Amino acid sequence: MKSSTNSAGRLEAEAHALRRRVSELEDAEENLRAILLNVPEFVFTMDPQGALLSINHVGPGATFEQVIGTRVYDYLTPENQSVMAQAIESVLRTGEPQSFELQAFNGLGSDSWYSCRIGPIRRSGEIVALAGVGSDVTDRKLAEKRLQVACDELESRVADRTAELIAANESLQHEIEQRIRAEAQARQQTRILQSVLDSMGDGLIVADQNERLVLINKIGAQMLGVDQAQAVDADWSWFKHAFLPDTTTPYPQQQRPVIRAIRGESLTGEEIYFRLPNRPDGLWLQVSARPFKDERGVQQGGVVVFRDVGEQKRAEAALRKTEARLQAFLDNTPAVIYLKDVQGRYLLTNNACLARMQRTNEEVLGFTDAELFSKDVAATLRVNDLAVLKAKTALEFEESSVGHGELRTYLSVKFPLCDSDGEPYALCGVSTDITERKRVEGELRSEQRFMRQLIHAHERDRQLMAYEIHDGLVQYMSAALMHLEGLGDRREKLSTKAAGVLELAMHLLRRSVGEGRRIMSGLRPPILDEAGIVLAIAYLVAERANAGDLQVDFTHRVSFDRLEPLLEATIFRIVQEALTNAQRHSGASRAEVKLLERNGRILLEICDSGVGFEPAKTPKDGFGLEGIRKRASLLGGWAKIQSEPGNGTRVSIDLPLKPLNG
Repeated sequence: MKSSTNSAGRLEAEAHALRRRVSELEDAEENLRAILLNVPEFVFTMDPQGALLSINHVGPGATFEQVIGTRVYDYLTPENQSVMAQAIESVLRTGEPQSFELQAFNGLGSDSWYSCRIGPIRRSGEIVALAGVGSDVTDRKLAEKRLQVACDELESRVADRTAELIAANESLQHEIEQRIRAEAQARQQTRILQSVLDSMGDGLIVADQNERLVLINKIGAQMLGVDQAQAVDADWSWFKHAFLPDTTTPYPQQQRPVIRAIRGESLTGEEIYFRLPNRPDGLWLQVSARPFKDERGVQQGGVVVFRDVGEQKRAEAALRKTEARLQAFLDNTPAVIYLKDVQGRYLLTNNACLARMQRTNEEVLGFTDAELFSKDVAATLRVNDLAVLKAKTALEFEESSVGHGELRTYLSVKFPLCDSDGEPYALCGVSTDITERKRVEGELRSEQRFMRQLIHAHERDRQLMAYEIHDGLVQYMSAALMHLEGLGDRREKLSTKAAGVLELAMHLLRRSVGEGRRIMSGLRPPILDEAGIVLAIAYLVAERANAGDLQVDFTHRVSFDRLEPLLEATIFRIVQEALTNAQRHSGASRAEVKLLERNGRILLEICDSGVGFEPAKTPKDGFGLEGIRKRASLLGGWAKIQSEPGNGTRVSIDLPLKPLNG
């Protein structure tokens, strides 16, 4: 009983203490709330996503109910939202408080600057929210800005004043240096001027108004063969060696360049020929002259500048000689040769080109194809020219135009002439008349077409003949043989002589049937029409093997089943002819046939290991090897026969998978 009373007393005491502590906590909370409501700073809490959980102040016109639950980002300017986001992310990641400044809406229609610090709120060691304090530092920011402006303005004024002082100092220093240089230049002017004149590549003479020589440079004295040191005191007697460009008429006294310059005239690039004692081959000078005036514009004499153009004159003469030789070569070349600028105007032609156009040189140079040919021809020529200029390389074309009253065909090779930057500045063309060649090629194509048709007809005739032998002669002989063999059960009734005759007759009939089949196979084996070229060659090889005198290996790698009939017949005849030659002439016991397909071509090869021969000594009018070559050529291919004594023979054939269109 006493124990129960003690327990009740303790519980009552603990309850009283708990109520006192709750009351103290409520008082403390009330005091804290009063403090928070009266401090000027913003004190707030938010969840990790930035949603406000509590705040001690709200802006004008807003209530706590409107603010709690909104995101802190809603009160930040767009460019400051990332600052808050980075600070929250750093607190959540490191657990350390973060301090920063940013701009936010102040609820008064403008932005204010705030100095913020946020830190973690933990529960059981885990960050569940964030607490923050924000102080309005707008006035400080504005003061700092005004202070910075004042500092910048002061620095600008100081810099301007410093620059003025530096400029004044530099100007004074520059003036002093100019005076020093002017004094030095004044002392050296004569020497420098003479050095410059002596370094010139052109000769120079200065004379006064009385025609007295005032100055001559070193190279000028050397050209004219006078002493530079004594020339000033000499007269103009050395000019008596001057002649007009005809090299025979003395130069008129009053037309001399220095006299004309003293008279106030000017001349540029006049050529004068001198016969001087020290120049047996003469001297060509290109002379320019001008009046000589002082700084006030008063004429004081004349200046003559001249240069040696003898080498240039010789080069021009050599160039004219070369051009004449080139033109003679062009004019005697049967090909049509021409040169055009990039606009298509003719710059140069040869006689063949003029004859093609039936015009004179004056009627062609400077004109375009549009002015010389029909509209269609000119358009084609221009398209080809532009293609060459665009490609910047030589191209080949077939072009047609009317010449000598008929349409002519030309094979034209056109190429650009390019400058140092690789850009075309002209186009050269060489056109060869291939009208006759085209006609011959056409006739050759017609002849080849006819030959293919002839071979086709020949193969058809052989086919018909083979069918006739098979369906006629061989059938009759086979029937006769069957009848004679039917008499075999009566053979004992025949006399010995009659039985012998009967046996001989049946033997001859059997050989005749076999010979007929052999002839039929040689004309055109039925398997070629029924199964195609691969099985036909296999049949031909087996037939040779059955004869026992030539063993042939046949390999093939092709994707086609059948070919055009004439192509199949040609391949079969080439194999047949090559194996026949190997059997009759090579003495070989083995041969090999390969039939391959590669890149749209048919490759055929027949080899033997026989005695070989010299292909160069075989007659060209035969039907064997030459027939193989002709058959391949008619179908757009080629044949190559390789052989030498003792090393066998190789026949190589290359044919298009489809024959050329006739």
